[in-house]
Amino acid sequence: MVKLFHQSIGNLTVPPAFKNKRTQMYTSLVLTLCALSFFGIFVINPSLSTITLLQKKLADSREVEKKLQEKITNLRMLQEQYVAIKNDVPLVLQVLPNSPLVPILVGQLQTVAKQSNVKLTKLQAFQVELSPMLENPDKYIAFNVALDVSGTYGDIATFINTLTNFDRIFSVKSISLTRSATLDEYSLTIRGEAYFKK
Repeated sequence: MVKLFHQSIGNLTVPPAFKNKRTQMYTSLVLTLCALSFFGIFVINPSLSTITLLQKKLADSREVEKKLQEKITNLRMLQEQYVAIKNDVPLVLQVLPNSPLVPILVGQLQTVAKQSNVKLTKLQAFQVELSPMLENPDKYIAFNVALDVSGTYGDIATFINTLTNFDRIFSVKSISLTRSATLDEYSLTIRGEAYFKK
């Protein structure tokens, strides 16, 4: 077998151009470049792809870190703002409670009437409809309140002033003031809405 191989190589003739030293150097150089290109495509190329991928991941990680830093800064600012208004939160919850609290509202209106020295002749809180809360839970819900008081003009003015500075959101929808024909007494009728949020 070895003899056959040597015989076949022995029969191989090398062209005279390859016997030249310069041609052999160029041929060696071309074959070396071809080998480098081959290894570059199959060995170095995956490494370059990995480097490119890692650089992209690094850029993405830096972007994520930047956004996280912005969120941390925003959370710190919100924390500072919350600390600044922390004492006001109970007042806000009192002004806009999480449920109708109708009995408490009625008691507060009776107290305002008594402090204003007016006679409360009628106080009615109408039915609270909870269906709008189910449709859109982010909205504020209101229920109607009607009240009639009577008293002197000064007492009525005090009552209205106290009602406008009430510690619960109360929106006056209609108001009417009538004077008694015989006495120096006035009758005040107010229709309004009290608000709450669930």
